[in-house]
Amino acid sequence: MAMQELRTDSQQQPSLEGPLAKLRRAHTHLTELYDELNLYTSEENHHVVSDFVDEGDVRIYTMRIEVTKPLGNPTWGLLAGDFVHNLRGALDHLVWQLVLLNGERPTRANQFPICTTSDRYWDRDKKQPSVRERTLTGVAEPHRQMIDSVQPFLGPVRDELHLDYHPLSVLARLSNMDKHQLITSAFVNVGEIDEGMFNIVTSDGSGVGLFEVYQHALFEDRTEIGQLEMHGVRPDLGIKIDVNLPLEIGFGYPRGIRSDGFGMLYEFVRDFVKGFRLDFEVDE
Repeated sequence: MAMQELRTDSQQQPSLEGPLAKLRRAHTHLTELYDELNLYTSEENHHVVSDFVDEGDVRIYTMRIEVTKPLGNPTWGLLAGDFVHNLRGALDHLVWQLVLLNGERPTRANQFPICTTSDRYWDRDKKQPSVRERTLTGVAEPHRQMIDSVQPFLGPVRDELHLDYHPLSVLARLSNMDKHQLITSAFVNVGEIDEGMFNIVTSDGSGVGLFEVYQHALFEDRTEIGQLEMHGVRPDLGIKIDVNLPLEIGFGYPRGIRSDGFGMLYEFVRDFVKGFRLDFEVDE
C-alpha cells in the first residue's frame, strides 16, 4: 500500500491512513511487549516450594509459588497501555474519517461507541440522545450498521461473562484504566490446575497421597496453590515434589486479559478497520 501523507486539519480529504497508522503503532508496541514477556517466561523465574507438618502418620505439605524475579512493572504496563491506546485511537479516528467521507464536519462528540447494553446504545431520554446518535453523528447509515454489528451486546453468547470479555469490552476497560486511573500492572496466572502437573516420588515407594489443588486467577509471591496429604508415612520418609505449572502473564486484574489475548485483540480491531478499505479506495 502506498503511504499517504498524514494530515492534521479537520477539513482533510477522507482517508484511512490515520487509523492504519494507529494500527501500525499498536503493532510496534505489541511486538516490543511480547519480546519483553518472552524473555521473562523463557527463564525459570517462578517455582514451587513446599513445607510440611506431621500429624501422626499423616504428613501435610503446603505448596506455594515462589517468585525469584519480579515482573517487569511498570515498563510492561506502559507498553500495554500504549498498545491499547493506539488500538482505541484507530477506532476513534475511523469514525472521524467516516464523517468526512459522508461529506459532514466531525465534532468533539464523534468517537467509536462501545456498549454492553442495547438500552444505552439505542435509547434516548429527554435530556440527551442515545450513545449511537451522539457518537456517530454525521456517519452514513450503512457505516453505522457496520459499527452496530460489533457491539458487545450483539455477541453470539448473551451472558455477563461474554460481555465482560468481548474484545471491545476489554479494549474499553483497559484503555479507560490507562487513561484515567493507573498504569496497568502485570500479573501471573495459570489456567486449570490438575494433578497431572504434580509428580510425587517417595524414597521407598510407600505412602498414599491425596491432593487438594486451588484454582487462582492471580499468583503473587508465596501464593498457596494446594495441599498434599501423604498417609501411612514414616517420619524419616523422603518425598520429592516436582511441579510443572504453565504460567502466563496477564494485564488488568481482576477483569483482565492474558497477554496472548492481546494478539487476538489486535486482529479484531485490524480486521474491522480494514473492512472499510474499499470505501476509502485503499489499495493493498
